[in-house]
Amino acid sequence: QTAMLLGIGLAFLLAIFPFYTWVSTLASETHPLSSGFILSVQPVITLLFALNFLDSYAWLRELSTIRVVLLNIGVLMVILGGFWAATQQHLGRLFGYLVIMQNGIGLVCLSLENRIGVELLLSSFMPRILCLGVLSAGLAVFRENHVSLELDNLTGILKRYPLASVAVILSIVELTGLPGTEIFPIIQILMENISTISLVY
Repeated sequence: QTAMLLGIGLAFLLAIFPFYTWVSTLASETHPLSSGFILSVQPVITLLFALNFLDSYAWLRELSTIRVVLLNIGVLMVILGGFWAATQQHLGRLFGYLVIMQNGIGLVCLSLENRIGVELLLSSFMPRILCLGVLSAGLAVFRENHVSLELDNLTGILKRYPLASVAVILSIVELTGLPGTEIFPIIQILMENISTISLVY
């Protein structure tokens, strides 16, 4: 019962499916700096809280199903968050779904039984917070200048606001973990460790 209640609480805080709608709504309807601060700091604190719980209670850490559940939910969040982000036409909601995808990566890190999972999780916090901060700052420039965040209305935005546009583009590329980005080595090591569990994952 304790593990179930803890899991439900984490599901709300980390926007785990099906409790994810508040993230995209927050990111699209509030000021980018406000939502950026909340969505960059709050999940990190929640993941640290979950890590502390796993470390403090041996019975929870030794549950045979806890690692499998974290892995399955984390992979599901990465897949769904990435799919929803790729299909978005609004940069605010895209921002929210990238946060969901990053939360999924954090849960996958927690699912690893060896120490490398904790190290990867802690290593991902700083680039994640920096990228989300830069992305929210770029979106804030657009909003302050009354630029619609719908992709159809962003024609010529690179010429009008080059610095903000480059910041938004590079932040999105960084958060996807593509090769050459700062997050990619973390993703690569994470995938190598998951492959020992299952090549499907």
